[in-house]
Formats: sequence, C-alpha cells, structure tokens
Amino acid sequence: DVARMKAIFETTTGDRAVLIATFSSVLLVEHLENALLIGVAVSIFYALRRAEGFKLRVLDVAIDGGIHESDEGRPGRLLSRRGEGEGEEGTLPPEVTLLNLQGELYFAAAEELQTELKRVLGEDARFLVLRVQEAYNLDVTTADAIASIAEEARARGGRLILCGVRPGMYGTLERAGLVRRIGEEYILRAEPEILASTRRAIALALELADQRRKERGEEEIEPKYGPIKLALEEISARSVPPPPGRLEPDRG
Repeated sequence: DVARMKAIFETTTGDRAVLIATFSSVLLVEHLENALLIGVAVSIFYALRRAEGFKLRVLDVAIDGGIHESDEGRPGRLLSRRGEGEGEEGTLPPEVTLLNLQGELYFAAAEELQTELKRVLGEDARFLVLRVQEAYNLDVTTADAIASIAEEARARGGRLILCGVRPGMYGTLERAGLVRRIGEEYILRAEPEILASTRRAIALALELADQRRKERGEEEIEPKYGPIKLALEEISARSVPPPPGRLEPDRG
C-alpha cells in the first residue's frame, strides 16, 4: 500500500526510521526473516525510548469557566467556585466528557488509547472533548486509532473534538489523511492563552449536544448549562485563535 507507506514516512522520525530500516534490510540482507528482525529491533528501540506511555485524565469545569483535573475521576462534573453554599452546582450533561491526554503517543499506545476512549463512549458520552496539548510524538498508528474513535462517535450521533492541537500534530494528522476523517472544524489549534482552545471545544460540545437534544425532542441543555457555556464563550472571546502556520512533524 503505497499511500500507507507514504503516510508513515511523513509522520514522525521514529516511523520514518523503522520504515527505512525495514525496507533497506529487505533489499540488502540475504534472508527475509533477518531483514524483518532488523525492522522490529529498530521499532523496539524507539518504543523503549517512549516507554512512559500516556495518561488519560478526566477534567472538571467550573461555572466560572475554570478547568482543573477531577479529584474524584467522575466525568464532567460542573463545580461552583463561589464558596460553600453559593452558586448553582450540577453536572455536565452525560453526553459530554472532557479528557486530558498526556504523554507519548507512539504506536504501542494506540490499542490501549482506543480501548479507553471506547470505554468512555460506552458510558453514554457522545461528545468527547480530548485535549492533546500535553501529548507528544503522535504517529500514524495512534492517529488512526483516534480517527476511528471520531468516526464511532459520529456514528452514535456525537463528535470527537480535539483541542490544544499543536502545528506539528496537525501536520501529522493532515499528512496521514485523518483531518477529513475527524472533521477540520472539530480540530481546534493550540492557542497562546492557556486552555483557550479547550474552552472553545467545551462550548462547541455543549452546543452540539443541545442541538441533538432539540432534534430528538428532549429537554434542552441551555437552561441548566447556559451559565457555563456563556462563561466559556466570554473567556474565549478575549483570545484570538492562531493562524494555521507551518505544518511540521510532531516532535513534541
């Protein structure tokens, strides 16, 4: 598959090294099994360099638009920071979940990451907001796993929204042909102001969830979650999304 090989070659340095080593060995080494072993060895070398793996954390959102890691691990709790006994408390709609992805996204992480995201989708979350600003070295295998989750969410009437996407990571997604599969409008670039694109993504997820409820004749989200959506939009309005810029490989 020439297209697949081209996508692998143009993603990360590790992918490129494994492809070149394997291809060269097939041409130069007498026995095919030995050539393949060389490719496997190079692949293991890069995998060990990135053995730390990834972390997937649930994030909480406050009524005032503040975002922080969940203390209890429950998806999408809506917290009040106005002091004890003040303000309205509740939960984000069950169909919206905010996750923070951290660490290395080498091919060895693809299956586990896909399994974890599928599990979240299986818990009634149709709209996943996945912050990837602290994730590095996305390769074509893991990118494909993320794109498959985007397609599964869409098939369930929801969406996967990526936010905090750095230029290098966007370039990897584009060269692998995955921007179209995920949907360009659902890939929000990283911005200079911390968490700015994350707030935009949450507001977008709430809007999409509200639209879906209206289409199905269900109770609208706006009356209960309007305050947080308004706070997110007000904060986002203060920052301007960055221009696309150069699309370089994601080297972290």
